[in-house]
Amino acid sequence: MAYDNDFLREFAPVFTGILKALGISIGEAELEILDEEQEGAGNFELTELLDVLDQIAAELNFLTIYTERPAYFEDFKETLYEENGLLVNVRDKNQVISNLHYRANHHSGSGQAKRRILLDFERRSACYKELICARYYYIPIYKKCWRRKKSGKDGRGGAENLDILVPIGYNTVAVGSVYDEKKTSYLDKFELAFYTR
Repeated sequence: MAYDNDFLREFAPVFTGILKALGISIGEAELEILDEEQEGAGNFELTELLDVLDQIAAELNFLTIYTERPAYFEDFKETLYEENGLLVNVRDKNQVISNLHYRANHHSGSGQAKRRILLDFERRSACYKELICARYYYIPIYKKCWRRKKSGKDGRGGAENLDILVPIGYNTVAVGSVYDEKKTSYLDKFELAFYTR
């Protein structure tokens, strides 16, 4: 089952919040993208993936895209290299998926912190449960529902909070709202003292 994801339009602050919650700096993140299925994909979905990449790719030092349509990403790849110097690895998805489980569980190098993040943009396949392991952060974009966090005095709900609950493997990470940050950044010390009483 696939869910629409309204958070993709402003994905950069959400991605930054995910990394902050996981304790990974954006320069250390090894981002891997599992492109959606080629057959039957409409133009809107294809644009969503490129929009997400446009929002976050300038900050990255490592990006790999697993896809069935490598020619589709050629312009993006060249532009990113010219503007930011980032070499984007584009690999055939059909050959790589079988190796992801091995790569996730057999980490080369000792003492390195877990920093591989796989964003799964596929819609029709099931979640790759074998990637939910100690060496990978697996984030399904459409397969699990991302939602706003509910909060209340009794813990069962209440007023809607703008924090975002993001499924990462079997776990869920609450990402702080981008709207709260924007609100507080415009207040000076006097306004904060006055309005918090």
